[in-house]
Amino acid sequence: VYALTLRIARSERAALVAAIAALAMPATWAGSVLMTIDPILVFFWLLAMYAFHRAVAGDRGMWALTGAALGLGMLSKFTMAVLLLSFALYLVLVDRRTLRTRGPWLALLIAVALQSGVIYWNAQHDWVSFRHTAAIGLDEGGWSLGGSLAQVAEFLGAQGAADGGFDDGFPVDQGQVARFVPLLVPVEQARHHDPRLRAEEIDRAIVGF
Repeated sequence: VYALTLRIARSERAALVAAIAALAMPATWAGSVLMTIDPILVFFWLLAMYAFHRAVAGDRGMWALTGAALGLGMLSKFTMAVLLLSFALYLVLVDRRTLRTRGPWLALLIAVALQSGVIYWNAQHDWVSFRHTAAIGLDEGGWSLGGSLAQVAEFLGAQGAADGGFDDGFPVDQGQVARFVPLLVPVEQARHHDPRLRAEEIDRAIVGF
């Protein structure tokens, strides 16, 4: 979170706040103590976003990491395919020139290769994993408008809870964020003591916390 925000916002302070806000979310706490597939998905999701951002900026070596992160993310949860679709839409609608290079296709090849075992197994078992995923969220009688709207409302409510709940119009409980404010102090002191402190050193400090 820190590294990606630093690249996008070009602000160490914004990157630090983004990292602390991520730590303050209840979903992050739950993922730290409960063994589910979601923390693994989130890790590879963020890694893929970071690698993709660097790749489209000209770092060709990041395409392989993008493909590996996408493939490993889909091994943890098929939801990762949504990010793959997002990357594809970006390249088609915004940066078509990049599609004429080897990088995106290398990333796609690596991602598909990592899924080869899943695809082969499902081909031998009537595509049970894909049929199960496609059926998630459907009513027993199939698709319906009312059922779909209920699913959207449930999704929005879950997002609010994952971000810390909605209290007095604020999506994140200020008390939760305040508990992580002390993490800012040593880094800010270090920057004040040595203004030349590099972003990489701050990054390592956040990982240490």
